[in-house]
Amino acid sequence: MSNMSFIDRCVRGTALPDQIDDYVEQWHEGQIGQDLELRELLGMNKHEYAVWMRDANAIYGIVAAKRTKRPIEDFTEDYFSMPLAARAGSTDDAKRVTDWLRKLGKLD
Repeated sequence: MSNMSFIDRCVRGTALPDQIDDYVEQWHEGQIGQDLELRELLGMNKHEYAVWMRDANAIYGIVAAKRTKRPIEDFTEDYFSMPLAARAGSTDDAKRVTDWLRKLGKLD
């Protein structure tokens, strides 16, 4: 595995946000990133990691923020005010969330 973080791979399109659990499992099993904290392996700063720990589906907003080089708050403020059932839980749901963010003008 290269030195590229999980988030970097998502931004480049070589990983999907849905695959985060695979990275976490490999880290816990000592297969990758043994010399890194989990948040470093994932490519998150402490704030992003705290947001993700609060709600794992926030990964979509974190990736969108990194992709567009905008603050994570641009993608999570409305997200966390949404009912839990309305948040992305699958790839299809993620597309709907992305479309919703575009409609709000939060994505180009």
